[in-house]
Amino acid sequence: MAYDWQGLALPGWPDKRSNKMTTKVTFRAVGIYCYFPYLDLEQIDPLRSTVKDVMDAIQSRGLGFAYTDKGGTVDTLSYTYSSSSTQPFNTLHAPPDGFRHEEEAIGSSVAFSWQYYRSISGTFPGDETLYEIKIANPTYTQPKYGATLLSSGQQIPPGFKIFNYNLTWRLLRLQLSPSAAARRLERRSAA
Repeated sequence: MAYDWQGLALPGWPDKRSNKMTTKVTFRAVGIYCYFPYLDLEQIDPLRSTVKDVMDAIQSRGLGFAYTDKGGTVDTLSYTYSSSSTQPFNTLHAPPDGFRHEEEAIGSSVAFSWQYYRSISGTFPGDETLYEIKIANPTYTQPKYGATLLSSGQQIPPGFKIFNYNLTWRLLRLQLSPSAAARRLERRSAA
């Protein structure tokens, strides 16, 4: 068995306490104050599970988070923030309690589109500093989240021990040409 510097089972390895396969995932949805650090997801295997599998696993935990899919892309993200929620690390003050909901929108020249980012956090031997390494998408465009493995494209430096995977969603504003906007609208309406 492999363990990190704190004695916790590394992602994809049996947990000392339960002897079950587990993967630690830190999940964040920017704009709706949704932040879940170090979730233990027993059903997630980084080498076989997609980003969608991670989303489904988190949604099924009853944490106040939900998402919808339209045509194989994330359409909405929602979260009910409360006093028992974990405050996102980059907020100065705790946001007020309440339901938050953001969705994709496509206009004639502007689109708001959900984009995801993946990274791994871990340590090097003899160094307890936690480092984050971004996992680059292999293509110029965002790969479909239902077909992209959590670990797809990761390049682990020699000696690096993974502590957890990070998945962050952001709603981006994109400037589109009229023809690109029309194609996106057509794909969305066909879904």
